[in-house]
Amino acid sequence: MAKDYGFADWLQFDASVVRGLAYYTGVVFEGFDKAGVLRAICGGGRYDRLLSLYGSPKEVPCIGFGFGDCVIAELLKEKGVTPKLDAEVDFVVAAFSQDFMGKALSVARQLRLAGKSVDIFTEPGKKLAKAYNYADRIGARRLALVAPSEWEKGLVRIKDLRMGQDVADDEKQKDIPFSDLANVDVYFGGAAPAASAAAAAPSSSAKAAPAPAAPAQVGPALEAFLVNHPYVGGFSPSKRDRDLFEEVSRSGRPATPALARWYDHINSFSKNQRSTWN
Repeated sequence: MAKDYGFADWLQFDASVVRGLAYYTGVVFEGFDKAGVLRAICGGGRYDRLLSLYGSPKEVPCIGFGFGDCVIAELLKEKGVTPKLDAEVDFVVAAFSQDFMGKALSVARQLRLAGKSVDIFTEPGKKLAKAYNYADRIGARRLALVAPSEWEKGLVRIKDLRMGQDVADDEKQKDIPFSDLANVDVYFGGAAPAASAAAAAPSSSAKAAPAPAAPAQVGPALEAFLVNHPYVGGFSPSKRDRDLFEEVSRSGRPATPALARWYDHINSFSKNQRSTWN
């Protein structure tokens, strides 16, 4: 089956692999980088009776595995595809006192439902300057203060921390109805949120750096590249894979292992699917 699907040359049978958990009832496996330099990236196996221990009335066959985050981080760094994840926090929510901590959590929830990234200042009752310093240190754009005088009126005080010195204080700070926190940007001159704001796609700043591209021509250099990369564009399918696949198909399935594995994998996609690759 693995051969038919096009990844048989990525599998290696090893009867010496032993996993330390007693609930495995079948095959166990470990995943390594292709070069075999790092320790296992992941490991797992099959267990048929594990869910019965937690109340399942019958056996439910499952397969599961766990990842090692440190190994993945090292591998991404080695391959030059570590995502650029700049720290971006839209709001820090601070409570006036411990009595208002629950209300601060309600504010945080409303902002998160509106699609905002939110952190909470966990030292209520401290001097307000500490909350401002914390927000500035983590790069937050705004501070939401939950205090008695505003809360009694159903309001939350929001201060924009990134507006310039030339902006008037009444433009930087607004008392916004708790019930309208989803439209907080409007109060600062922004646009109203789309209906699907909470399910918005990740920021483009989180995109990984481009992977190295494969050699343009079929030959030893391309074969060497595909030993460590699933696609000719690096780590995701692209128009280059489609074009090369069409070119190689005229001569039939390649004979070299890595190129043959790539060919079988690309062939597993339908023509319609390949047509969508950019």
